[in-house]
Amino acid sequence: MSRVPLTPIARFLRRLAPSEGEASDGQLLARFVQTREEDAFARLVGRHGGMVFGVCRRVLADAHDAEDAFQATFLVLARKAASVRKCDSVASWLYGVAHRVALKARSAAAARRQAEQRQVVRMTPSDPVAEAAWRELRPLLDEELARLPEKYRAPVVLCYLEGKTNDEAARLLGWTKGTVSGRLARARDLLRGRLARRGLALSGASLATLVTANAASSAPAPLAATTAAAALAFAAGETITGASPGALTLAKEVVQVMLITRWTLVTVAVLALAGAGAGLLWSPAGAADEDKPAAAAQAQKAVEKKNGAIFDEARRAPDDQETLQGTWAVVEMEAKGEKAPDDAFSGTKVVIKGDRLTFALGTEARVSTFRLDPRKKPKVIALTPQDGPSKGQAVEGIYELDGDRLRLCFENGDGKATPTKFATRKDDEMRLLVLERREWGNKDPKIMRRPDGHRWKLRESSPVRAVAYAPDGKSVGVATDGLFLLLDAETGKVRRRSHLAIAVRGLAFAPDGRTVAVGGTANREETLQGGVIVFDAAKGLLLQSLDGATNALAFSPDGKRLATAGPGGVVTLWDPATGKRVATMQDKGLDPRSVAFSPDGKLIAAGGPCPVICLWDVATAEYANGILVGEKGVTAVAFSPDGKRLASAEPNGAVRLWDVASRKEVRTFKAGDKGIRAIAFGPGGATLLAGGEDGVVRSWDLATGNSSTINAHAKEVTGVAVSPDGVGMVTGSADGTVAAW
Repeated sequence: MSRVPLTPIARFLRRLAPSEGEASDGQLLARFVQTREEDAFARLVGRHGGMVFGVCRRVLADAHDAEDAFQATFLVLARKAASVRKCDSVASWLYGVAHRVALKARSAAAARRQAEQRQVVRMTPSDPVAEAAWRELRPLLDEELARLPEKYRAPVVLCYLEGKTNDEAARLLGWTKGTVSGRLARARDLLRGRLARRGLALSGASLATLVTANAASSAPAPLAATTAAAALAFAAGETITGASPGALTLAKEVVQVMLITRWTLVTVAVLALAGAGAGLLWSPAGAADEDKPAAAAQAQKAVEKKNGAIFDEARRAPDDQETLQGTWAVVEMEAKGEKAPDDAFSGTKVVIKGDRLTFALGTEARVSTFRLDPRKKPKVIALTPQDGPSKGQAVEGIYELDGDRLRLCFENGDGKATPTKFATRKDDEMRLLVLERREWGNKDPKIMRRPDGHRWKLRESSPVRAVAYAPDGKSVGVATDGLFLLLDAETGKVRRRSHLAIAVRGLAFAPDGRTVAVGGTANREETLQGGVIVFDAAKGLLLQSLDGATNALAFSPDGKRLATAGPGGVVTLWDPATGKRVATMQDKGLDPRSVAFSPDGKLIAAGGPCPVICLWDVATAEYANGILVGEKGVTAVAFSPDGKRLASAEPNGAVRLWDVASRKEVRTFKAGDKGIRAIAFGPGGATLLAGGEDGVVRSWDLATGNSSTINAHAKEVTGVAVSPDGVGMVTGSADGTVAAW
């Protein structure tokens, strides 16, 4: 007898059938995280779909909106499954996400309906009297339930919203039956008290009955089936079918908000701002008693005494105290071994005046006093919040001051442990912040905010020879004769100046983002020499010094090799870690002015005032055929990000695009009669940028050939660099200016 194929819905319902020794939520979630097992996720949807649909139905009046919110909730679970900390409290986690999603959907629907005057498809109540009472209670109950601490919300969700017995809830949560019963009773008391303060008086029994009576028994089976399949694709970042556009939009927005909120709470905690997160850093057991200053003073003394650090005037380190004065910006944050996204701390300001630190995030601001003990290793800072829920509760951290850069590290648990190093791990509660001195309002006279497209512009006294972005996009390197500048890519502020005895011709960052190589030749007066200097850009420490005049240089993609191009047609490969010469390649007629590695690191291209672009095999240092160009040669070469194309610039204003495999010309762009000195590919290799002797930066769309121009500088453009994310561009010029666009 042939087997009749099951429909998708039938297959889904079969997976939901109970089995002996059924896996726990934690086990199912682990299976999904580790192997992306669809069956495991489908069972989670089946178990908790009714509860989630009930939340969405209560918050949203429209049936279609409720279905969108239901799907979005499980899409979020699929994407964030690995971050669910208490795997056996999946129901409680889902409740919180469902409530958040439903509120966002309700706000969006209200705005949409106001514009569209859409007719709402409302759910029909079975009992008008009960519906009237529920209509009054519904929004308040879900709001207060979402605010309950996890240990109280979890049993309420399981027992009242999912219909589990106390025994079943105890097994799922790993608690005793008595613990479940006690926490349910406490949850009812908390909810009843909070609702009473909002004008709704209910007994504990009536509250439980009303919540249970209005919980959904199950989600529509077709909706649950399509949601489980869509969630798997959403987690993998694949094309999604089965989920509505509204659900996808909601899920993406909530995932982003959860990411930013997570780090914002870390920011709030570390900076002791108002709200629930503040106590995580400053208060071991809840908010401080603001009516007991004596207790606060004792807490301060206890922390200071614990480490033998009685911070009196004689031990305050006036040097550090004075150096810290001013305004700082949070530029990096780390927790659980993970760096925060920029959105989590963007705009966070720290003002230090005297012995007071004012932390400002948006419209919020909190003040702490601080004392330093620089005799400790690492140096210790003690902070005491002067307002907010943690007023008067001292906490110790460590600090490191390096010029205009300040690192702070605190313990974010009970505040009793003092960190020993500037790092965080996945299994600890340390929080690391990096601050940089910043004059808010841009008071530096060398930095000019311009209305003509510049984000900032920096003017130096001598011509700019080269510019480059650091790999992380946060810094920009600028080289002039005898000087290297490390700039903040966002503001143009100078982080470090390093004086060099070189007439600079080339500049490159290594992939590690710290190592920089600057090369050049001797000037006519011989006050500046030729050669290459490899150094730590942030600290200004010399790492290697390489001999030989250099016109251009480039790091290999893995950073293990440095190529330098000099007079006599010589291209040299160096080991930048040891300073040893690895290989030498030469074409005596070349006199290279530009050099580049292919993205896979297998080829080197070099060009100069010679009618051939030379290519060498990096592994063998053998000549790998060249590309025949115009008789005047080229001024610059650059590989496309995929390595399939090579761009070259010529003294007559032509920019050519070559196919690397065939060595044939693909396209030619004309930039007038003035020569081109610098070229760079835009993001993804879709555009090509060129800086000319006329001070103009030109951009071509490689698909359409369309061009655009920027009148960037008064004199020739000597360098063009595109930020790693493709959003920004920096140009340098012989007129001594560097501009960010």
